[in-house]
Amino acid sequence: MFSNNATGTCAIPPNVRNADGTPVDWWSWEAATGFRSMHPGGLYFAYADGSVHFVSTSIDLGLYRALATIQGGEAVMPPY
Repeated sequence: MFSNNATGTCAIPPNVRNADGTPVDWWSWEAATGFRSMHPGGLYFAYADGSVHFVSTSIDLGLYRALATIQGGEAVMPPY
């Protein structure tokens, strides 16, 4: 990632891995655009209200995507 580039999508599961459980190649589009972390079991996200929360790698993909947008009007509770 370049310091002048800030892109990411919650369309890709957090800390995405290959089907065999190995990490995706650093230069693949999944690694380049999906959120990832070296924290075991998940990642930390800063929320719009200024709070920071740990999100598990095993979060339901639909919930993960709903937490990333207000456009769908979803009413969701973050799994803290």
